[in-house]
Amino acid sequence: MQKESFTYDSVFIVDDDSTINLVHKLLLKKISIAREIRAFTNPMEALTALRDKLLTSDNNILVFLDINMPEMDGFEFLDQASLLPQVEASTDIVMLSSSIDPRDVERAIAHPLVRQYIEKPLRHNEIRDFVHHRSQLTA
Repeated sequence: MQKESFTYDSVFIVDDDSTINLVHKLLLKKISIAREIRAFTNPMEALTALRDKLLTSDNNILVFLDINMPEMDGFEFLDQASLLPQVEASTDIVMLSSSIDPRDVERAIAHPLVRQYIEKPLRHNEIRDFVHHRSQLTA
């Protein structure tokens, strides 16, 4: 029996909208890019889970991160995530937002942990293109 091959070990969806999380989780499961797909409405819980993943093993993690959330916005999440061990080597973060404010886009793209900015909702072709591009860079 052949072992199933995934691009990522884990995908985290961090968005305060549980409906968006469900839709994105179903899409990501259909595409089969990760062994584990987790959705978080609380960014602090997502940070804790990300830290735990990074500390327990060599994980390749993809995070889809919303900008506008009440407890902690996406930029505050990025600042906290930057302090985690091995985050740059093991984690790809895609900012996923409904914001079309050019300052948000520029700020997101300028952050060293952010690999791409995508407007909500996620679409199959955007995920496929991102994953294909990232796999070529790490090959």
